[in-house]
Amino acid sequence: MDANIQTVSGPAGPADAKRIGATYRMLRKRDPGALFVPAPPAAAGDQVFECGGGPCGVDTLRAYEAMIALHRAAILQGFRHSSQRRVVCEIATGNGEFAYQFKTLCGHVTYVICGPDALVSNQAALLRTALPDARFSTGDAAPFGRSKTGWADDDFILRPQSSGIEGLPDRIDLLVFGCSVDAWTTPTVDAYLAHAHAVECPFVYGVSASDTGAGGDSLTVRTILNRYYWLREFPILPGGQPSPAGEREQSRPSTHVIGWRRVRVA
Repeated sequence: MDANIQTVSGPAGPADAKRIGATYRMLRKRDPGALFVPAPPAAAGDQVFECGGGPCGVDTLRAYEAMIALHRAAILQGFRHSSQRRVVCEIATGNGEFAYQFKTLCGHVTYVICGPDALVSNQAALLRTALPDARFSTGDAAPFGRSKTGWADDDFILRPQSSGIEGLPDRIDLLVFGCSVDAWTTPTVDAYLAHAHAVECPFVYGVSASDTGAGGDSLTVRTILNRYYWLREFPILPGGQPSPAGEREQSRPSTHVIGWRRVRVA
C-alpha cells in the first residue's frame, strides 16, 4: 500500500488505495485554488483513505473534481468571495459531499436541497454531523418565497420534492443536478430549467456521461439544457472516476456540464 495512503475506514486493499491515491494526485495537479476538502467524518461508512491532505474517498474525489470544474468556469470564485449571500439549489440529490464541500468553501451561501424525502434525509444526516453549527430549516409545500421569512439566515433549507416547482426558491444563483442529468426524464429537466431561467438563475451545473434522457423522449437532455443555457463541457480527468469497488467505470468518461443563462429561451 502507498506509504502516503492509509485506510481510515471501510474495506480496502492495496489496489483500492493505489487508485484513490493516483486520482487524488491527478486532481491536486489540476487544482488551481486549494480546493480540496477532506471527507467529513460522517462519510466513514465508505472506503476512506488518508491521502496526505486528509481523509478522502471516491465521493470526496468526485465532489473535488466538480469544485475544480466550477473554478475553471470562473463561477466558484464569485461564491467564495461574495459580500452578498447567495443561493444554491441542488436537485435530486447527491450523497451530501458536494453540498458539504461547497458550503465549506463558500460559507456565505444558503444551500437549498430539493429531492425525495429519503434522499434529502440521508444528505441532511451527513451534513448535520459534519457541520454541527450549521443552521437548518425544513420547508413545507408552501411557495418558497412565502413559506419562510429570514431564509437568508439559514445555511441549509430542506425542501420535499412533492412540493414541485413551488418548492424551489424564488431566487437561485446556481442550480445543481445532484446526480447525473442522464438519470432524469426530459419533462422533469425541462420543468426545473424553466423555473431556473424564469427566476434569472445565471448558472446551472451537472455531470453527464451521455446526452440522452432516461425517459426515452425524442428531445435529449442536452437539447433541453441548451434551450435555456449556453453549455460548455469541462473534462477534468481522462477516463472515469474510480468506483467504490476499486475499478474504473467502463462507461463514457463523465463530463462536467456548466451552463450560462440565455437571455431568451432558444
